[in-house]
Amino acid sequence: MPTLLEVLDTNKIPYDHLKADREIKFTNNVILYDGLDEPEKIKSIKGITSIWLEETTEFTEVDFDQIDFRLRGILPNYKQIIMSFNPDEAQAPWLKRRFFQEFYDDGQLAYKKIIDNSTLHHSTVYDNPFIDDEYKAVLNDTQDETRKLIYRYGLWAAHKGLIYKNWTTYDELPAVDETIYGIDFGYTNPSVIVEINYCDCVPYIHELLRKSGLTNSDLISEAKQLIPDYESRYVYADGAEPARIEEFARAGFNIHAADKSKGSVKDGIDHMNTYETFYIFHQDKDLLDEHRTYRWKEDKEGKPIPEEPEKVNDHGVDAERYGCYTHNQRSHKQAFAWSI
Repeated sequence: MPTLLEVLDTNKIPYDHLKADREIKFTNNVILYDGLDEPEKIKSIKGITSIWLEETTEFTEVDFDQIDFRLRGILPNYKQIIMSFNPDEAQAPWLKRRFFQEFYDDGQLAYKKIIDNSTLHHSTVYDNPFIDDEYKAVLNDTQDETRKLIYRYGLWAAHKGLIYKNWTTYDELPAVDETIYGIDFGYTNPSVIVEINYCDCVPYIHELLRKSGLTNSDLISEAKQLIPDYESRYVYADGAEPARIEEFARAGFNIHAADKSKGSVKDGIDHMNTYETFYIFHQDKDLLDEHRTYRWKEDKEGKPIPEEPEKVNDHGVDAERYGCYTHNQRSHKQAFAWSI
């Protein structure tokens, strides 16, 4: 908002800024502004002609759909949504998938629109008269090719070593076939519980708990409140913590140690990547952030090591992998035993 107010002041346009209502009124226009921390706040808004999503890569696909629904009714003006962003594929894979198609023009990567009633505008820092020369020089000199593609050339790119690119968000579950749970133990680091609903064999993941400082007794108490029918639902937890798993079992949980054998982390990641798309609940901001940044370690030359994920900000992705991969292994073993 300071930028918009500065533009109005610079051009000497009279306006009223109603801070309590989050409105700016000038000439015959009204600007309403708000965040999407609580999507329900925008559902009653009517009569809007234009919506601007700044830094659209910070929005989920569900956020976009909710906003798109607000542009309705017969109005004297045409209706439009403007989306401005740097094309970081790791931040918003849905945005590229939904609106962009790659092609090559004289050997140069370019994009064309997928949606008929849309227009693509591609520009770089060299089209922006307000960008200083020092910043342009920094972009030209950077050795990070991904950063250069995104911020210098305005081309879609994902930072190297990113582990998951095949996820998107959901707001409502389809018909659920089976529900299981994954737990990553912590204390200084947060303990995380995720619910995994299988809908037509595809996982829909929802984070139920992320909290530090929990003893195992505390975590058991929380889990009993969050997991219905915990005596029968399959729960999978970090196999490196057998004592904690045993305590859960004595408390009545149908809990099992996640596969922690050599190579199981890579195998579990490979399993998650077998899905064309898996789904994360759109309000699980911490879990979404993990998926946007979860990557392989790099060697001394900066090349990804495709066996070792970075052990940073990975508690939710570990919990979901424990559940999805180990349950899949268990199901295969049961099917094999039955066939015998």
